[in-house]
Amino acid sequence: MYDDFEEGIIPIIRLRKVLLVPIQVPPSDSQAQHLLERILKDLRRGTHRILIIDVSSLDMIDSYLTRIFYDIAQAAKSLGVVSGLVGIQPAVAITLVQMGIGKLNVQTFLNLDDAIECLEERL
Repeated sequence: MYDDFEEGIIPIIRLRKVLLVPIQVPPSDSQAQHLLERILKDLRRGTHRILIIDVSSLDMIDSYLTRIFYDIAQAAKSLGVVSGLVGIQPAVAITLVQMGIGKLNVQTFLNLDDAIECLEERL
């Protein structure tokens, strides 16, 4: 169920058809790149149809992490996986808009329950 759940590593939680990625602390560039690779590896297996990235613990994000979110969302979409971001703080929302992530049509949600319910309906 958990992958690489140790200090400094972002867990990937697998729940049936949902891949949940709670980002609790801002990752370094190398951790963000590693996260992208791990998520893509899981999505290629075809087991998961929903990807949810929870950023509710982040007050700020940098342009590199925004780019990683963009790449993850594009890859998920091309693999037929619906995705969403949960718990976006105001400063994070501003950064995402400035970096153009809104062009992806990635849905955002206030909480995990809303995200799962809405994304399941999109399948």
